[in-house]
Amino acid sequence: MKTSLSWAEPPGSVTGQLRSGAVASVTSVRFSQFSGGLACVAGVVAVCAALPSFRRYRAGAGRPARALPCGGMREMPEPPAMGPTVMGPTVMGLPEWTVLAVISQQPTHGFAVAQLTTPDGELGRVWQIPRPVIYRAIGRLAEAGLITPQGTEPGQGPQRTIYAATSEGHGAAARWLEMPVAHIRDIRSHLLLKLALLYRRGTDASALIRRQRETLAPIAAAIDAEVAGDAFDGTLLAWRRASAAAAIAFLDDISARAAVSSRNAAR
Repeated sequence: MKTSLSWAEPPGSVTGQLRSGAVASVTSVRFSQFSGGLACVAGVVAVCAALPSFRRYRAGAGRPARALPCGGMREMPEPPAMGPTVMGPTVMGLPEWTVLAVISQQPTHGFAVAQLTTPDGELGRVWQIPRPVIYRAIGRLAEAGLITPQGTEPGQGPQRTIYAATSEGHGAAARWLEMPVAHIRDIRSHLLLKLALLYRRGTDASALIRRQRETLAPIAAAIDAEVAGDAFDGTLLAWRRASAAAAIAFLDDISARAAVSSRNAAR
């Protein structure tokens, strides 16, 4: 019987069918199914061994807001690059830190936090986090003892649990908000979100901006001193230099703006 394949059929399924058919033709259907399962398990184990970071991967950890820069072209979203922090058995990624920072400012429930991180939300302008990820982060923070239930929201709607930050949670959030990012690529995600959270609190971000520039200045200088090995290395180096220069210029710009705002507030 002639079989036709369409372009819509995933290539992986065709490969699996060829393998299972070949094995079944020389052994049996049951053995083909059993060996296919073992091959899948072995493949996952091999990938985890070769890529340790794969074991820490979590889908749906949020994505940057899609801005409209000059010219009307949409900025391509970047994946979160800063590695997660481990606090005891709890892995603290950007969603966990965001939820903790919001709850440490004022006790609230998960739905309210999720509203802040929608595309039109106050924090979603910087980084969008899906609602299921917000609720998962709340569970992890509660298990870590960084937040605790404080009753339910009154009213006739759905029962929404109000969470408040513990003393340990308040301290962890404050330290995270004061900490500059370690890589230029994290300016787009972690630093911008920290600045948005500080602005939401009414907290002066001048100290964080200053520390951030002090952290990135030697990195930018080291990149500027590098020598390209070949033509494409030169292309990559040009991109890294431009990114570093743009990051420093951004920090200088917002530092000047913060200084003007402080002087105006003092009058």
